[in-house]
Amino acid sequence: DVPLSFDRQKSSIKEQEEEFEGIDVVFDYQGYPKEREFFYQHYLKDAVKEHPLKKDDIGIFLYDLDNDGTKEVLVYLHNLGLCGVKGCLFEIFKSQYTLKDSQKQGYQNLPTGWGVLPERVKILDNSTLGYRDIEIAGSIWKWNGSKYDEFKN
Repeated sequence: DVPLSFDRQKSSIKEQEEEFEGIDVVFDYQGYPKEREFFYQHYLKDAVKEHPLKKDDIGIFLYDLDNDGTKEVLVYLHNLGLCGVKGCLFEIFKSQYTLKDSQKQGYQNLPTGWGVLPERVKILDNSTLGYRDIEIAGSIWKWNGSKYDEFKN
């Protein structure tokens, strides 16, 4: 009887979990050579000797989070020297252009409050203040006008 009641409790908890609609992020560890080179150079200074950074440690996913026609770069660093107990470094970057000639000038890091985390990221269908909401390992993060903050109801 004890295992049966445990199964019922587990089933009941699972039914209460809310499923959010969106796109599961699948980081690419081989493609995007221009972006990969840029971020390799960007993170190289943070790598530790014991765990040298390799280009295929950098997971990249491109998605237009703010619907401006330019894809932001979601970066996940899967390198032991840059990971912690909770996961690895995850950041979002916005492409920067000059107004004069529309040439890419690099990337601006969009501020977040998450730091290191597991590689379970979903871009949600709903938006806050013009940016898509993001689910990370079950927590919802919303744009507050200047950075992504964890949403708590």
